Amino acid sequence: MLRLNLREIMKIRRIERPYSFIVKIGISPNIATRMANDKPVHISLKHIELLCMHLNCEPNDLFVWTPDNNTSLSEHHALQRIRKDELPLVQDAMKELSYRDLKELMKKMEAESKSNEM
Repeated sequence: MLRLNLREIMKIRRIERPYSFIVKIGISPNIATRMANDKPVHISLKHIELLCMHLNCEPNDLFVWTPDNNTSLSEHHALQRIRKDELPLVQDAMKELSYRDLKELMKKMEAESKSNEM
């Protein structure tokens, strides 16, 4: 089943009120309620574009795929790249790093951010 991955993206982005965020970027309250509550929703290309613009992500980042019990796809199938069990949360990965490694990672991220601004 293909579904939106908004809850995890917003958690990483530290967006505490997903519904408010979604409405603020221009999506109707009805659709925002469904998106914020992980309910199945028909999503337009305009909504995908708005979410990507404001969450600084790619359309593929917005979706996660969990195979049904009777679904059998090759391990090389493109949908395998967005499987739920292959999307670790950054915070969980960072918990395993030492303080020194975290400081080094932050320096690298700052340098990368500055080089992208130029």
